[in-house]
Amino acid sequence: MSRPQISLCMIVKNETEYLDACLTSVRGAVDEIIVVDTGSDDGSAELAMRHGARVIRKPWRDDFARARNAGLDRARGDWILVLDADERLEPGGAAGLRTVAQEPEAEAVLIQICHEPGPGQEPTVINPVVRLFRNRPEYRFEGRVHEQITPSICRARPEARFIVSEVRVRHLGYHPETVNSRNKVARNLRLLRLEIRDHPDRPFHWYNLGVEYVRSGRLPRALACFRRARRGIEPERTPWAHLLYKTEARCLYAAGQPGDALALIQEGLRLFPKYTDLYCLAGLIALDLGRWGAGTEFLRKAVELGPAPSMFHREERMGTYLPCFALGAAAEQLRVYDAALMWFKAALTFQPALRPAALRIAAILRVIRGEKAASDFWATWAAGDPKGRQTRRIGSTTLSPGVSRRLADAERHLCRITDSTPFQSLILAVRLEIAQIQLGEVASHAL
Repeated sequence: MSRPQISLCMIVKNETEYLDACLTSVRGAVDEIIVVDTGSDDGSAELAMRHGARVIRKPWRDDFARARNAGLDRARGDWILVLDADERLEPGGAAGLRTVAQEPEAEAVLIQICHEPGPGQEPTVINPVVRLFRNRPEYRFEGRVHEQITPSICRARPEARFIVSEVRVRHLGYHPETVNSRNKVARNLRLLRLEIRDHPDRPFHWYNLGVEYVRSGRLPRALACFRRARRGIEPERTPWAHLLYKTEARCLYAAGQPGDALALIQEGLRLFPKYTDLYCLAGLIALDLGRWGAGTEFLRKAVELGPAPSMFHREERMGTYLPCFALGAAAEQLRVYDAALMWFKAALTFQPALRPAALRIAAILRVIRGEKAASDFWATWAAGDPKGRQTRRIGSTTLSPGVSRRLADAERHLCRITDSTPFQSLILAVRLEIAQIQLGEVASHAL
């Protein structure tokens, strides 16, 4: 039997900064490259042709689905792979794609999109998205922005089989500097409003509009959109429902409604009992509310589960170092120092450069064993972290100025803590963690 052919379909406009690396990454993975150019004047089309692409020039009409479908119309492969120029297929991805393309009963494949928070940093958010699907004329994208292929697949074949793969694609497009330079939030808001004008009954558009309002700092509007989206879905039949619960809960917390946030998370956990991120988020909020028993129970469950299964939008820190750090801070507050040391050391096992955990260990050692023990530990840890890096560094360029200043002040203080009240470091960590929704780290396109 001949090997199934894979066509890569892309849309580009002025992407020379990214396009070469993207196309280089798919060598050996695809048999055809089709690039729809929507008005580049920087040589993107010519660069694509040097990689063997067929280039289709199509004027931009404020509609991502329309542009994508122009490429699909010309694809000749058995399968279609969809990538953006600011994405790269990670090593090993070619073999993974070839393998899943031979699944006889599969109609579509979810690929793990790994969102890189900054140049060269490890992904903090991983999102499973349908990016590989059979080339059928009835499968076409829908939506001016955050376009989806899944609805057309499900309409055409209600029993279609979707496979969750471990193939990874690294996404760079939501680096803070990229979001700013391309004015993505303003563009997305404008296109989403048009979509809602034409299709007010589609919950996915309301969810995405809410995310863009969060990114622009308009939390009350965001919450109204999330509620509208939640009213319109059947959670068990909606692939992105778990993400809606997490995002809305974060927004509630950021808007000063922690009790409502915790109640919503508990509702979400009844629907998605294996979703680690919700347990971690619930634990952080519960501790911030002073509900120690519930908070530690949620956090221990997050550690027990580990990073969420690959069918979920997930932040791997929520099943690794973050709940460990929070449990350490809670134990320190209760003066159970052996447990605190155990949890802080566990956090460092997952994230060796996590400066707040190292600071807390040094502070505890100073209390229970003296200055020399603290100094010896710090010297050993610092020797393994020669640049003094803190891996949870938060870029603040996309935040509203007031929030940006508060987070920057909090982070600087977090790095200085040694003898301050133990719980202070946890509260700062909670607020820093939950506020990251405003950095664009929460992917708004689910399927």
